Amino acid sequence: MRFGKKQRPNDRKPRGRKPARSGELTQFPYEQAIPQQSRLKRRPVPEPPPEPTSPEARLRRTVAWLVLGAYVALLVWRAMRASADADLTDVTPWELQDSRRLVLWLQEALVAGLLAFLRFIPIGLLTMLGLRIGRSWRQRTKARLAAVATAMVLTAGIRGLEVGDPWLLPGPLSLSLPILGCLLGHWIAASWLRGRQARRWLLIKLAGGVVVVGGAGAIVAALAVDEAPLPFEAPKITSEEKRRLVRMIRNKSPRNLKEGELRTLRLTEHDLDVLLAWGLSLGSSDRKACVNLAKDFATLSVSIGVPPGASEPSYINLVGKAQVRVAGEFSFLRAERLQVGRIAVSGWLARFLSNVVTADLRRDRRTQPFLAALRSIVIEPDAVSTTYGRLDLPSSFREDVFGTDPASEAVLAAAETQVAHLAFVAKDIPLKNARLAMFVEAAFALARDRSTTGDPVAENRAAIYALSVLLGHPGLQEFIGSVGTDAIPREARWRFGRAVLRGRRDWARHFFVSAGVALMSTESVSDAAGLLKE
Repeated sequence: MRFGKKQRPNDRKPRGRKPARSGELTQFPYEQAIPQQSRLKRRPVPEPPPEPTSPEARLRRTVAWLVLGAYVALLVWRAMRASADADLTDVTPWELQDSRRLVLWLQEALVAGLLAFLRFIPIGLLTMLGLRIGRSWRQRTKARLAAVATAMVLTAGIRGLEVGDPWLLPGPLSLSLPILGCLLGHWIAASWLRGRQARRWLLIKLAGGVVVVGGAGAIVAALAVDEAPLPFEAPKITSEEKRRLVRMIRNKSPRNLKEGELRTLRLTEHDLDVLLAWGLSLGSSDRKACVNLAKDFATLSVSIGVPPGASEPSYINLVGKAQVRVAGEFSFLRAERLQVGRIAVSGWLARFLSNVVTADLRRDRRTQPFLAALRSIVIEPDAVSTTYGRLDLPSSFREDVFGTDPASEAVLAAAETQVAHLAFVAKDIPLKNARLAMFVEAAFALARDRSTTGDPVAENRAAIYALSVLLGHPGLQEFIGSVGTDAIPREARWRFGRAVLRGRRDWARHFFVSAGVALMSTESVSDAAGLLKE
């Protein structure tokens, strides 16, 4: 124990530290009057203000629900009156043979997607404004979840009504943009309710989002276009190849099968390339496609020139590789690689996109008859074998392919009268090379007589329909409607089949089928009539 003068605590100096100056804060509680705990305490984050119970707040919620009801009623009325995607559904596959129309359709699809996104923003916004937000975190979370759930239910119902069935949940591809619009509206309303400062930041964030999305879209559009097509050669299309494929497919037509009967069609890789080249040749010339087959895998490569008709056009090159398996009720489609121009997608994202597209195809009314008839698909290294049953096409199939209203009820009634008239005069027309002209004269003479009391345009259209069915092909009735050919006598049928053009029966049939198809579609029908005839 050491003896001496005892030092006071205040006389001790900290080792290695300088004494604090006047008014300077230190870390030692005995050198500062303010406690350390007070000095280290941070400023708390202010919570959003509680929902007011004033008459103004109740009025706001009431007005929000009234406006939401009126807006939903407007969307329902619009969906019931006409399809929300009328600008897309009016475009038939027949019209997309032209590359110009295809590019225009892609632009219309982008506009329709943007409108679908914007159309559902008010639903998310109004459902959020119509609910009362509580003070606690749990109450606020419950209110926001209720707003999101209400908006999703309304969106799914309205979107289902737009695509044709309000009781069937639309596919994820049809719901993606409307749901994003609802979520954006919900976020806008939640930010608006936080106060004046949050509203100012909201406008800045929305403007920044528009700039970012627009810039990203421009970059994607630039990367999707190439200067040259894909390096492969499409096969030459010859008359021999066409006749061979027509005979192969006609002998195994799914429409001629009985209930429960199955057929298997095997197409080689060369057959598929010829079919693709034949179909693409009906429209613009700057398009080509090919298929590469492996065990359970198929790779499709497509090049489309845009803008068509330019001296040095650019190209949209698409490459897709997928694994396909179909066995009974089990169907499997998994994309391994998707590429558009210089934008390549693979792995889990490609599989996710393929699942989204497959889910929408299964719900599409236009593909359901084909999927119902399909039994199995087996992909081999050089061929693909498809087993199918009877195919029953719906009555709307013609409208889906050729467009709406090619023949009204008045035109079909007049065409049935023309068929009965031509069947009656057929026995008096001699069997010589001029009998084809005699059938045409008889049809348009009747049309001229009936035009004095009826519509001249409808009567002339009816004459062309009757001639295309009798002298062309009776299968056109599946597209334009029945015109009473079942009641034609056997002798009259025989005389119709003997009509020739320059000594050839196939030319006569080709001519009148082309005339009938020309009334069902307005673009690219002169070249496509031969394909429909086969």
